[in-house]
Amino acid sequence: MNEDWLDLFPHSMDVFRWEVVSDHCSCVVTNLPMENVGIKLFRFYNFWTAHPDFKDVVMSSWRIPVKATGLRAIYLKTMRLKHRLKKFNRDNIGDIGLNYPSAKEAYQEAQLQAQSHPRDYSLQEAVKVTAEVFTIQEHMYYSFLAQRSKLTWIRKGDMNTSFFHACLKKHRADNNIASYIVEQGNLIDDFQEVVAHFVDHFRSYLGSPSSATGRIDLHCIEMGPKISMDQQLLLLKPFSRKEIRAALFGIPITKSPGPDGFGSGFFKALWQDIEDEVCSVIGQCFAT
Repeated sequence: MNEDWLDLFPHSMDVFRWEVVSDHCSCVVTNLPMENVGIKLFRFYNFWTAHPDFKDVVMSSWRIPVKATGLRAIYLKTMRLKHRLKKFNRDNIGDIGLNYPSAKEAYQEAQLQAQSHPRDYSLQEAVKVTAEVFTIQEHMYYSFLAQRSKLTWIRKGDMNTSFFHACLKKHRADNNIASYIVEQGNLIDDFQEVVAHFVDHFRSYLGSPSSATGRIDLHCIEMGPKISMDQQLLLLKPFSRKEIRAALFGIPITKSPGPDGFGSGFFKALWQDIEDEVCSVIGQCFAT
């Protein structure tokens, strides 16, 4: 399918069936109805960090003490913070998809007015103001598209909005599971049945207790290569702050976030303010 088809039928599905008489296969195309997928999960967007009020909003919530320590304290702080960030996005940033073309149009209009009246100083100042707003909105918009399309190699000078949007639509279509085939060969495409099937499938073995099928053969291990005592002590050595930072900053900000919705871009943007707490928690986690 091409991009035009995805625009017109974003929830379509096609099934190719085998033929035993003809040398052609039939293709059944179905346009699936929109379904309510439930509560929309929180996701941290990296373009939020470009807003001048971002750090103040985050740290005002982060510095409030919680009745927990270690990783649980970090978890509780992020759970509390996501509600602040939702409100921040709604009240301070708004619809990023509408803000960008609006800022671009205002900047172009200011340029035209300044060219038509080169002696008007107020129009020249308006160009500077609208240019600054447009630059911020452009950076935020392309950061949003890059994160949603999971493209990491596009640089500032090579941005292509159409390409970003095409990759975003393809990524969304690839992740959509619209049907499944039962053991009897029947195709099930009802949305609620598909959801129930996958939930039951993973629930059947995720989190269930199990035991090893056999004991470890120590004699077999003794016959193989083993690490020395110095290597064993090196493995027990606590991680340094430098190693923790290198591991965190080695994760691209476009990668999928964890279950809490916060990706590496959140911690990178606030590293100077939360470095001590994060490093202490990670060190404590491995030590215990």
